[in-house]
Amino acid sequence: MISTRHWIIAGGLAVSVHAGAFYAAFYSVPEGSENVGYQGIEFGLGMVGDLGVASDTSVAQEEVQEVEETEIIEPDPIVEPEPVVEPEPEPVVEPEPIIEPEARARTNCRT
Repeated sequence: MISTRHWIIAGGLAVSVHAGAFYAAFYSVPEGSENVGYQGIEFGLGMVGDLGVASDTSVAQEEVQEVEETEIIEPDPIVEPEPVVEPEPEPVVEPEPIIEPEARARTNCRT
């Protein structure tokens, strides 16, 4: 029969193994940003997103200067190359096959 000491050790081992399996199965690392940042993610909200433009960016809008118009240079027109006319190939004259007279077949059969 198993002694009481063995039952206590086996029970403690079983509880710890089950606790470890439960922890491994149900523990998940909370997902979030990898590094510390400022103000998080910014995204547009359409018309609602424009409400803060006047207060936040008024200094930046005043400092904008007009840029002089630059002259647009048009590229040179593309010259199409003249098509190369290939000469017509000369007709190939096939020589007539030479028909040799049939040689008499030699047979070893005696009739």
